Amino acid sequence: MAVTHFQCRSGALLLCLLVLGLVGCSAGRARLPRAHQGVLNLAGYDLDQRDPVRLDGEWSFYWGQLLVSEDFHGKPDASPARYRALPSTWSMPCEGYRTGRSEEAP
Repeated sequence: MAVTHFQCRSGALLLCLLVLGLVGCSAGRARLPRAHQGVLNLAGYDLDQRDPVRLDGEWSFYWGQLLVSEDFHGKPDASPARYRALPSTWSMPCEGYRTGRSEEAP
């Protein structure tokens, strides 16, 4: 069974459209701000003109500590934070407590 010229061109066109669609989707996601080491940089992101910001990225977590915002003002961190990508699945015990934090860059 021979492949016709029309079938070959149709297949190539479909492949091009698929690739362009995937590139377009990934390019749109790349421009959204993400938290990096506990800081979400919103410089240049117009909240009035753009979609709401997702809180994805690396959040600071302080294991075994329940902290409030005053604990972070002008003081060095009580203990170094561990960074955890969110959203994600965790394989850890469900026991204990921790404080999660992400701050907006000025």
